[in-house]
Amino acid sequence: MNRTTHPIEREELMAWLDGELSADRAASVAVHVKTCDECLSLVEEFRRVSAQLAAWQVEPAPASLDASVSNALQQTPQKDVLSALSPKRRYIFPTWAWQLGGVCALLLLIAAISLPNLLRSRIGANLTSERRVDLETPTISPAISAGASQGGRGESSVPSPSGPMIIRSATLVVVAKEFDEARAAFERLLRQQGGYVAQLSITGQGGRARVLTATLRVPADRMDALFAELKKIGRVESEGQTGEEVTQQFIDLVARLKNARVTEQRLAQILAQRTGKVADVLEVEREIARVRGEIERMEAQRKTMENQVAFASVKFELREEYQAEMNVAPPSTSTRLRNAAVEGYKSAVENAIGLAEFLLNAGPTLLLWGLIFFWPARLLWRHFRRAAA
Repeated sequence: MNRTTHPIEREELMAWLDGELSADRAASVAVHVKTCDECLSLVEEFRRVSAQLAAWQVEPAPASLDASVSNALQQTPQKDVLSALSPKRRYIFPTWAWQLGGVCALLLLIAAISLPNLLRSRIGANLTSERRVDLETPTISPAISAGASQGGRGESSVPSPSGPMIIRSATLVVVAKEFDEARAAFERLLRQQGGYVAQLSITGQGGRARVLTATLRVPADRMDALFAELKKIGRVESEGQTGEEVTQQFIDLVARLKNARVTEQRLAQILAQRTGKVADVLEVEREIARVRGEIERMEAQRKTMENQVAFASVKFELREEYQAEMNVAPPSTSTRLRNAAVEGYKSAVENAIGLAEFLLNAGPTLLLWGLIFFWPARLLWRHFRRAAA
């Protein structure tokens, strides 16, 4: 059954027929059954099967069998009943063994009849408990804190947002005359607003203008305050802000995560009750592993999205207002000659090493081909010398 077009599962229809759903859920299922032909056909089929099981009874023994047993007991009271009924057969099992077998067969028959109803009741109880947890779970604020996203692998539900979830980001480029003072001010402002540096790099060392590039993470409700304070550090060259709403994506992710957990629980129940072939058991275990991988991947996506909503991202660039020195003294003649000698020595060493590598790599092959062509070349040489003489 497609989950998108049919939000009601088969097990939930069974629970509705057995009266195991809550009043609100039973009303919603009844409305859906009236409007869905497929679910209505399933309900009729379930009712027909239940009626057949309820009407099924063990037929009484025929009268001829009772008469044969009575005659056998009267004629041979000290012999085994089965031996009296079949005098040509001799059974080696005592009477108590046959009685024990009959009791076991009766117990197996009762278990086969009652097991489907027990499974339906158990699945319905699990679904009811899951809905109760969802109803009792409180909602969260739009800015979801990172600590609220921590949970074990077996958590049954995730709170839904009560407001829009927006991933905010901004860019800011500032030019300052005093680079060191501006950097200290930027770090102080970041600590005051409760943010942290996700990535930082500085370029332009050694007589050139320095540039600091950093990616900052700050609580979303404090991003505006930090942005305004950073603009005061120096001259603003460029700035920008963006916001992306991910509320519907988060809700869809939570729904898929919940469905995957329900699937994992059902597969675990099937694995616990399966006693068939080893191949079937291994197939269920592989399916459980696949579903567990999807759950972990979606859980990581959910935590990442919550962190992105809770902490805004600011790409900050601090440039130094620097004037290059025009009067730079060239290196001395001795320094230039020394550098040239060093470069020449390095080139000679590299060429020698390259030649040695070539000889070691291609030498055996050249030697082999030289030996192959040596005798034909020698014969040709002698032939030409004789022709010339």
